[in-house]
Amino acid sequence: MSTNPTPIMITDNIDLLSDYQENGIPCILLLNDKNKDKDTSIARYCAELDKDDELRVNSISSEYERNQEIARILGEDYINLVIARSRKEPLIISSSDRIIIREFTTNDTNSIYQLYEDIGDEMERFYKDAEDAGSVIEKYISDVYDFYGFGIWAIELAESHEFAGIVGFTPRNRDDDAMDIELGYAISPVHQRKGIAMEAARMAISYARKNIDYANILVNVREGNLPGQILAEKLRVFSSEVRYNIMNRRD
Repeated sequence: MSTNPTPIMITDNIDLLSDYQENGIPCILLLNDKNKDKDTSIARYCAELDKDDELRVNSISSEYERNQEIARILGEDYINLVIARSRKEPLIISSSDRIIIREFTTNDTNSIYQLYEDIGDEMERFYKDAEDAGSVIEKYISDVYDFYGFGIWAIELAESHEFAGIVGFTPRNRDDDAMDIELGYAISPVHQRKGIAMEAARMAISYARKNIDYANILVNVREGNLPGQILAEKLRVFSSEVRYNIMNRRD
């Protein structure tokens, strides 16, 4: 079992996998009895089929159809994730006729920096200055997305691809083994009061339901932020998992 003549390669051969990775070809190592005693640590992305799926896949005589079936089992979201990571392209999280939610790229640095400057005290800065913002965002892309599989994402207008804001989730630990995720969002002033925040938040929550293992969705709103409180109330109606808290300015 080796390759798949699609944009992604699926193989259980360690040597082939190494060649694919060195050449920047999106690939997944299929874990099975053929490589169980080998060092698989070089694989950036791995997958393992359950016994029933493995038996069904092995009964398919055509290599092409066999790999197509593996890709179907792994799911479109995972395949798209591996392709995007391998090509260093932003993963598209969700899209509508009006907006696209996607992962950050380093090209977003100036837009994100300006957003934080425009919003002011409503957002906690995570950089020291404009120069520092670039390196921080680059590290965020390489560390957070790969480790958690989610994070804060960019919002862009579908028609013009203009940067319009940010939305996404930050993991929050609990006393038990579960994890809460905190919803965060900010819209550039020029695009505020157009319903983009609500649309983006709903799209993000819908994505989380399918792709993130969490207990509750937390929404923290600063005291005096009436539009934020109204949005949080609407999100609580949209999703029973939403828990929102009004923070005083000392929090």
